[in-house]
Order: sequence, then C-alpha cells, then structure tokens
Amino acid sequence: MSYDSPSEIMDEIAALTPPYASVSFAALDVGWGLRLPAADQVALPELNGADEETQSIVHKTLPAVGVEFPLVMTADCCLRAWVDDPMVGGTVTLRRELGADRAAALPIIEISSADANESQLRDGQRVRVRSRTGEMEAVAHVTDDVSPGAVVLPFAMRELAAEVMPPALHPDSGVPILPPCAVSVHKV
Repeated sequence: MSYDSPSEIMDEIAALTPPYASVSFAALDVGWGLRLPAADQVALPELNGADEETQSIVHKTLPAVGVEFPLVMTADCCLRAWVDDPMVGGTVTLRRELGADRAAALPIIEISSADANESQLRDGQRVRVRSRTGEMEAVAHVTDDVSPGAVVLPFAMRELAAEVMPPALHPDSGVPILPPCAVSVHKV
C-alpha cells in the first residue's frame, strides 16, 4: 500500500466501509468530532438494514416518550467527553489533547438545534434533565450532530446521570448497560 498522507487512508476507509462514508480526515478535527453513524445515515425503524432480530431487540429497549418526557436520552462515546473518565486520567497524551486538567462541574448533554430552539435553550446553558426515575443538572451542548428527539449523554459522564439513567443488566450477557430513557430538558 502506498499513501502520501493520512487523508488518503481515511478516504479509502470511507469509500470501502459504508458506516464511514460521511467521514473525512478534515472533518475529524472540527468541533466535537464526528459520531457514527452520521445523523443522515440513521434510518429507524429499518436500522440501516439490520436483521429482524436486531431491530426487534432495539425497538423493545426504546422508551415510551410522551408529553411529559418527549425526548430519548442515551449514553454515547464522544472523544471530547472522555476528559473526566478515569481511563484518561493516567494517559498523559489524552490529558494534554483533551484538556483533562479542566474537570467538568456538570455533565454535558448534547441536544439537537431543533429541540433546543423549541425549548428555548442555548449552547452552554445550564439545564435540568428529568426522567421517570430522577433528575440532574447538566450543561447543554446544542449541535446538529444529534437527531431531533434525542439527547446524548457522553458515556464518560454516565456516573453523574445515575438518577436519570439507572443502570440495568443486558438480558443476554448480564453486563451492566445504560438503557435509553425518556426525558425532558428545561432551563434551570
């Protein structure tokens, strides 16, 4: 293999791997990075061609939303949010690159521009996130990387959200998971 730059490698990955089709080398360094699959690749309820069993499992775990709790919050990995995770604490390079010396006082939640506009929220604003099991304060990060109707909690901040997203055990493996939950988000 002969490549002249890392960008050429990323271009080949994007060309050969459908979930990476929207990824480019330049886009990896913009803002908060990228989340896969990209919002334009998510296609519920078909789940991008997932088999019927997988679709059934995912749909059974989706919480019921309604007037009181209109959004679905899920925990997800995003690079910039790992700054408070213990795995990063002992890694000099990641601490330097991600600014891990600046601990977050409140968890960050990512919310779509459309949902933020509807709730009159702005980027960086303190919010209260409520679910059927509890509530927490957080800082809103308004982004178009999140689909309308969804709220994303960076996985590294999962412990700060235990009241809102109580852990459960995966039905097949018995491994602790944070299942999606229905929430509401309001200004503090």
